[in-house]
Amino acid sequence: MGSRAKKRTRVLETEVDRLSSLPDDLIHKILSFLDAKEALQTSVLSKRWKLVWTTLPFLNFGEYEHSSSWNTSGFINHVMKHRYRQSHIYQLSLCVSKNRLTKGLPRKFIAHAISRNLENLSIELKYKHMPYKLSTLSSRLIKKLTLGVKLEDFASESDRWDLPALTYLRLKRPGLNGNHNLPDSCLTCLPALRTLCLDNWDFSKSSFSFSLPDLTTLRLSGCTRVSRRDWNFPALLSLELDNVVLTWSCMYKLVKLQNLTLTSVEIPGNLTFSFPQLLSLDIETRYSDSRVWIELSAPKLYNFRSVGIFSLWLEAPVLENANMKLQGWFGNLEWIYRKQYYRRFQDMLSQLGNAKNLTFDLESIEAPSMISDNFAGKPSPFCNLKCVKLPHECNESSIPGALRSYLIGGSSVGTIVTAFPRDTIPCTEAVSMIAQNSVLKEPLAAPAKEVDDTQQNIHWTKTIDVDMHVQEEPFVEDSV
Repeated sequence: MGSRAKKRTRVLETEVDRLSSLPDDLIHKILSFLDAKEALQTSVLSKRWKLVWTTLPFLNFGEYEHSSSWNTSGFINHVMKHRYRQSHIYQLSLCVSKNRLTKGLPRKFIAHAISRNLENLSIELKYKHMPYKLSTLSSRLIKKLTLGVKLEDFASESDRWDLPALTYLRLKRPGLNGNHNLPDSCLTCLPALRTLCLDNWDFSKSSFSFSLPDLTTLRLSGCTRVSRRDWNFPALLSLELDNVVLTWSCMYKLVKLQNLTLTSVEIPGNLTFSFPQLLSLDIETRYSDSRVWIELSAPKLYNFRSVGIFSLWLEAPVLENANMKLQGWFGNLEWIYRKQYYRRFQDMLSQLGNAKNLTFDLESIEAPSMISDNFAGKPSPFCNLKCVKLPHECNESSIPGALRSYLIGGSSVGTIVTAFPRDTIPCTEAVSMIAQNSVLKEPLAAPAKEVDDTQQNIHWTKTIDVDMHVQEEPFVEDSV
């Protein structure tokens, strides 16, 4: 047993030394994927790691649901107090769900980070808190900002932030109850803004008209009553709408749009699009909103992806790829109703006649197979088709003859292939040789208890335990 413990000790020392030889910038990048508490705990690995966390430019503070508000606030204060004063903080993420922080601590921490050249700030306070002024977030260096706070509590109308370098802004409404209007001042004084994400806001009482002439990416999720506003985004290239009410009147000015994603949108009638520069279209519907009717003219459309069944009229002369999925879309719908949707799927399929590549999942190829008699004698619209890709669970021989003729009968080069499962990676000779020579590494901290203390110099230092209590623990210094 003794020899085994010594062997594991030597392995531990070797692995720690390998990591210790890395430059600080690379170690910081590795620790940026950890919570701040976990990053601080690496100080017990060796003397080399004792102060690494004090210069860490990436600070991530989780929700700490199992810790009291006193411990959470104490831990954050501990980090601020013991950091190296000259080190920068490029990224700060703070999320608190249940336990309140000490009054004024978030504002103090934000000011501390801004004074250290902060560029990426994410703050989510999911509890009732005092109002914060927009001006407290002003910085000439912040490029990315995510806020999940009660913005409607920001006091005066004259309150503005000054963020001349901000290119990415995401505003999230915390909770689902109470007033949730988006203040107009949140979308002003942002000359460099290129990406805007708004989650769960109500625009019914907002006076602004969505005028951001330099915006290139817009994402709206769960927002209500946006259809009455005129959108002025002449430079917009990418638009993502998730669970919003959509009308054509709010989108007719998007002449440069290249990427459009519609997920569970509510369309109160026929929707007609004409996007001369559109390259990619992604539409996902639910069973409850399956009456969607979309007419689209996109002369440059290259990629089309759909989840669900909806009425479609598509003018896309250069369409390259069409990917259709129905996985889990029907649920427990009875056969008599499914058959009706299968016919609608047939009509939807006929609108993709210019596609060169068709990709089906298991349910989307089963749908036309179940009504294959409807395809008998009908000419194939796929004159440019090169490939029909089926899921790996489906055999080409299982495709009915009428459906097969409908898919590839109109093209002289059309073929049907079976796709590999996503988790299957062909093993080449080079890969297999690497796998044979690879060695499974053990976690650095796992065998720490087996280190021979008689061969080490032991000092005492303060560390933070799992519950973030400050306590005295022995610190093992590597003799090397």
